[in-house]
Amino acid sequence: SMVKIEARTTDDKYHVWAEDIVPYPIEIQQIDTITYVEKNSWSSHPLMDNYIRIKTTFTDNPHEKNYYQIAIALKDSMWGDFGTEGKDSFMILLSAPTLNIREDIVLNEGRLPTNDEDNGIFNQQENLMNIFDDSRLNGTYTMTVSSPAYGNFYWWYSGTKGIGKELTIRLITLTEYQYYYYRALNLYNSSNYDEVLTQPITLPSNVNGGLGIVGFSTASTRTLRLPDYIYDENNRWY
Repeated sequence: SMVKIEARTTDDKYHVWAEDIVPYPIEIQQIDTITYVEKNSWSSHPLMDNYIRIKTTFTDNPHEKNYYQIAIALKDSMWGDFGTEGKDSFMILLSAPTLNIREDIVLNEGRLPTNDEDNGIFNQQENLMNIFDDSRLNGTYTMTVSSPAYGNFYWWYSGTKGIGKELTIRLITLTEYQYYYYRALNLYNSSNYDEVLTQPITLPSNVNGGLGIVGFSTASTRTLRLPDYIYDENNRWY
């Protein structure tokens, strides 16, 4: 459906409006996950080496042009004695981790990065907004991303006894203007962008009588519950 938003001053001197179509959500058909350990030189705790690989399967509508974004939200539930005089209490923390997209050819626009720092041309992730269109999709597709599983610094909280985690995968359908706005942000935040040497980036606008983006998005979500981590009396996680 088409949605139009208008605004005007009381004296009718200024009048701005924008309209766009609300896209249909594309359902997530299946989620497959696997956890793995990847030792990092900067990690200071074993939990920081735990990752989860997420394979998200969906079917693109071939009869229309679609634009997408994939995102993950983490909900952490901590319990323990947080200065509550011996009584356990709960703490809820929400975060949106940076996704590792190096294994997915669609998110990398037809090319796969390499971890070879000396010879890798595309070893730097540039699609920071995790957006893609359907030009490389042909019906059903399985997208692969990875995320830290337990990489936050919860062991710094004195009195922590355990951590529970929920991971929500969101497949977001974007409007065309949103997609190209996010593409512009990818360029602006790129490691290759230089304000002095690079041509200025023009942000798209669909506001008549003004500047800005008015867009609508819809999302399909799946939520996974990861195993709890318990902190025992011998200061060990299991």
